[in-house]
Amino acid sequence: MRTSRLIISLIFLLVGSVVSSQTEVIIQEEFSDFRVSDVLQQLGEKYQINFAYDSFQLGKIRGSWKFDGITPAQALKMLLAETTFVFKSLDETYVIYQERAPDTDSDQDQSSEVSAIVSGEIRDSYSRELLPFAVLTIANSSCAVSANSEGQFTIDTALNESDTLEVFFVGYEVKLIPAREIRGKTFVTIYLSETRNFLPDVMITADGVSFLKTGYIPGLHVLNPSALNVTQGTGEADVMRAAQILPGINATQESSNGLFIRGSNNDQTQISFDGFNLYHQDHFFGAFTSVNANTVKAMNIHKGITEARFGGRAAGVVEIIGREGNLNKSAGQVDIGPLSVGAVFEAPIDSSGKSSIFIAARRAFTKVIFSPTYKSLFNTTYNAAVVTSAEKGTQTFGTNDPEFFFQDFNIKLSYRPTRKDFLNLSLYTSRDQLYVQYADSSDKELENPHNISYTDENYKKNAGASLRWGRTWKNDWSSTFVAGFSRFTGSFFSSDSINDLLFQTDSVRFTSELTVLDDFDGRFEVNRKFNGHHFVSGLQVNTISSSMKKNEVGAILNDTTRTGIIVSAYLSEENETNERLKIKPGVRVNYFSKTSLFYFEPRLLIQFELIKKTFDLKASAGRIHQFIQRTQTQSLYLNTPDYWWIAESSGKGILQSDQLMLGFVFHKKNWTFDVESYYKLTEGNILNRSLFGNSNVTVDLPFLIGQGRAFGADFLLSKDVKRHHMVLSYSIMKTEVNFMLYQLKNVPEVFDQRHELKLNYQLNLKRWDFSLFWVFGSGRPYTPVLGTYNFQLPDGEIRKLPVYGKPNSARLPEYHRLDVTAAYHFVLGSTRINIQASVFNVYNRINIRDIQYLTLRTSSNANDFTISKRSLRMLGFLPSVNLKFNF
Repeated sequence: MRTSRLIISLIFLLVGSVVSSQTEVIIQEEFSDFRVSDVLQQLGEKYQINFAYDSFQLGKIRGSWKFDGITPAQALKMLLAETTFVFKSLDETYVIYQERAPDTDSDQDQSSEVSAIVSGEIRDSYSRELLPFAVLTIANSSCAVSANSEGQFTIDTALNESDTLEVFFVGYEVKLIPAREIRGKTFVTIYLSETRNFLPDVMITADGVSFLKTGYIPGLHVLNPSALNVTQGTGEADVMRAAQILPGINATQESSNGLFIRGSNNDQTQISFDGFNLYHQDHFFGAFTSVNANTVKAMNIHKGITEARFGGRAAGVVEIIGREGNLNKSAGQVDIGPLSVGAVFEAPIDSSGKSSIFIAARRAFTKVIFSPTYKSLFNTTYNAAVVTSAEKGTQTFGTNDPEFFFQDFNIKLSYRPTRKDFLNLSLYTSRDQLYVQYADSSDKELENPHNISYTDENYKKNAGASLRWGRTWKNDWSSTFVAGFSRFTGSFFSSDSINDLLFQTDSVRFTSELTVLDDFDGRFEVNRKFNGHHFVSGLQVNTISSSMKKNEVGAILNDTTRTGIIVSAYLSEENETNERLKIKPGVRVNYFSKTSLFYFEPRLLIQFELIKKTFDLKASAGRIHQFIQRTQTQSLYLNTPDYWWIAESSGKGILQSDQLMLGFVFHKKNWTFDVESYYKLTEGNILNRSLFGNSNVTVDLPFLIGQGRAFGADFLLSKDVKRHHMVLSYSIMKTEVNFMLYQLKNVPEVFDQRHELKLNYQLNLKRWDFSLFWVFGSGRPYTPVLGTYNFQLPDGEIRKLPVYGKPNSARLPEYHRLDVTAAYHFVLGSTRINIQASVFNVYNRINIRDIQYLTLRTSSNANDFTISKRSLRMLGFLPSVNLKFNF
């Protein structure tokens, strides 16, 4: 408590000293042959001046200026001299606008066509980085085009000079471009400016820009990573926790190792980063993701049925595009959090603006500094993993302090030799490593009482690399080639000192286990647009290899390697000839090497505009096959690294999912109401039988294979007005699985949660950002112990054994918590500084992760024991502080 008070006091002292030291801004700069929009951008960033303006119009004006110790108002007078623009100061913001509209050619036919095909790219005005998945629409029309993963687009609908293009990208200004401005151009580059820098809260006419775009495409949500300044979670910026704001994505597991989407386990969600797949993308064994938020440029989340080009996962796809380096100048960033320190460096490689480099690294200092956040996280994880009779758990610090650290590293090289070509090389690696000692005393043993001293060494590593090459052959032809490789490695080594109390003997047992998963994913895709039709076709090869080696006291108990190859071809077509009705049929055909069979996956996505720009109906239907499933999850102390099971030649382990979704989206001004209902049938579910306890089920495999179903609905209400951003979401669902071979019917999945309600609110006030996130979830299922019964052995001896209830027949208490964050940003010299304080679980709600049953001995007699019930707690009140420096 004393430490928390000291940290808070230091924050307010630092903020107070900065505020008190602020004086009138004096500009000392010189610009030669610059656009006015670029001058305003640099002045705004360096001197922390708020400007609001039309960057497209001001980007047409060039000149040279020298500002020798003048005020911002004097600088604006010089910039706007001899132009039709003037400015006003409104609440610390300079609003720049035209006093009169620019002259137009009155003799020109305003209804004449500009072009049948418009191609181009969308970039960040500051760094010139391409903006993937940006959306272009024609004002007062239903025509909409989405840029690809490289920020390139093609509009094959004829434009009239009276038309206006609207360009959207989450977190950026909406840009309006008159069609006459692109007349005669074969290629257009559109620059967008971040909303935060140029449209602050004083802009009365602004509706507000959310960190989230959702609704019109079935199952698709687009997140803005730059909004993560006030979405922290457990102390480290976390893109997975940001995604958990959405309905249908579970937020009560307190885990960032993948997403639980619509009643599916997180291994059924594919995480793709720049073209390679991530299989275990967390740090601290689920506390937060190993995907560094500073490396993410765009994040698309597809729930349920997707386009035919996606395959291999039954629940959905998270498509992450990493940041590219700044093409204008070198820039850097340093982050200091409660657990780690990170750095970012980006720069152009050449002077022509064709190539750049981006580097990001993060390293924990948990081996050196035991911060309160680190201790709380570690103790909670520890007590949820080891067996202990203490209801409140044990403290791991003070005697044998654990040794733990994590790190991750990203590098991306980008090269664009021409406007028609791009080439990206992306590399990624992460690592978690732990050394810990703990004891298990004899009072927890049912038979053969022992005192055991455990010494465990664990590590897990992720590595990924991808090469992406794309080319636009003509305005209506383009192709993309992607080759990605990833490897996940989980390992542990344990040395257990065992004291047998019955025979008074001591022994040492050595155990080691190593699991390795390799994934190669190659894809070649062709896009063709003509006459309002968009065709996407491709060929994909995915090779997966999983191996496990287990060694106990020198004897190799298991040494297996399993490999599967999936060859897929896909084709989809989107008909855009009807402005109100968009139909995207597709088919994907998979060949699986282990079964030598073909698996067909028809897909269909439909969008119908019932009321123009207000009310849309949407639907999707299709089939997905998944050929690899996770049967075991790595834990800190249970000596169980991740293990992924590749389907057998008999077909066991192939998950088939048939899905149907119906919904609608209503959008009025700054309100969005999005509803999607779904129904899923799955066959081939693999579940680790240890999750059910000892349910008297005899099987020849360490897991059960069954058939399941899930149905429910997701509701999302969002509102963005000026400085206020609100997202309210609610999910209702039911999941169950049948294991008919073992006479188990209607068993709820372990991640089944009937109700989940979430509220996220953000407020931007000049230099302050505030955020709160509240979540409520009904109880998840677990397998109870009902009591004991007496069992007679063949020799006549009576043995007392526990009696388990029906698998997952009981429910945990409901879950709820509140997270609050405040951030303050300011400038010192040329360095932008952000100070953030956050509290996870503000009112210290005691949430339960699971129920653990212990057998406590009362004497040396094996039948003299009682069964104790222990609740495994999740995180409680957890404050943290982060500092960020941009230069």
